[in-house]
Amino acid sequence: MSRILVVDDEQDVVEALFHSLRRRGYEVETAMTGEAGIEKTKKSKFDVILLDIKLPDLNGIQVLEQMKKIDPEIEVIMITGYGSIESATESLKKGAYDYIQKPVSSDKIVILIEKAIEKHQLTETVALYEISKAIFSTIEMNDLLKIIVDLAMKVLRADDVSIMLFDEQGKLYIAFANGLDEEIVKNTRLALGERIAGWVAESRQSVILINGLTNDARFKGIRGREDIKSSMVIPLIKSNTVLGILAVNRLNISENFSQVDLYKSNIFASLSSLALDNANLYKNLQKLEQDFILTNQDLWKKEKQALTMLSELKETHEKLKTHQQQLSQSAKLAAL
Repeated sequence: MSRILVVDDEQDVVEALFHSLRRRGYEVETAMTGEAGIEKTKKSKFDVILLDIKLPDLNGIQVLEQMKKIDPEIEVIMITGYGSIESATESLKKGAYDYIQKPVSSDKIVILIEKAIEKHQLTETVALYEISKAIFSTIEMNDLLKIIVDLAMKVLRADDVSIMLFDEQGKLYIAFANGLDEEIVKNTRLALGERIAGWVAESRQSVILINGLTNDARFKGIRGREDIKSSMVIPLIKSNTVLGILAVNRLNISENFSQVDLYKSNIFASLSSLALDNANLYKNLQKLEQDFILTNQDLWKKEKQALTMLSELKETHEKLKTHQQQLSQSAKLAAL
């Protein structure tokens, strides 16, 4: 079901669109101010936003710019009144999909929404395809880890990203990172349940953190990095097994991570988990192949040693036989 957000300060317009779109099968939320619309965009993922160009607090173009920062792929249809065509045209340059004039026709707005949804879905499909193509371009573990981290930096707009895997003792260590201090990478070893990454691995729940750990009671008493503005920590799970942890941080980017970002990160983590599982299988296959080669080499070496020993035994047997014959002949001569 497609999700629509209506942002307009006219109660009758909001109610008319809400009921009309609900009857047509859309899931609809509403906001009466620009700030309220921005907050809803941070907390939920929408396919299309219907945005009035004149609002009591912010103008529509300001709201559009903020929404596009939160979710660059979201499609926004501007609603304009008489005399706002110039502003509506300006909004197209800022990333709006299209605009419609008041009074809003239900039939026309639905046609426009459906076209916007088609474009939105196509954009998401293309982006997903590009991400998948990059992630599944290799099954070599080290190459794959670098690709995942570099993609996460770009797709999730982060300042530093790291992937944690489990070592032989079952502790999480940083297998690859971008933008992270080398000392942190070298010294981090976490047991299951320890600190944030350990908690995420144990609970199998993604977390989003704003302004460090001060606002989350689950991590009370844990000292976080003071330079982090916003974080997402996501478990990498395949076939009910936790393979590792993806940690994404913003230090300098002004916007905090939103629920939309968390939604994207969970999709990204699912693809990454599948690729990591493939890489692990390939790594195990390589180890089995190497073990098989070493075993064969060992067997060949032992076989060679056995053949050498057999040859030496035959040679010794022939010498003993010759020596025995000589003794027998000497004994006969002595008897004469």
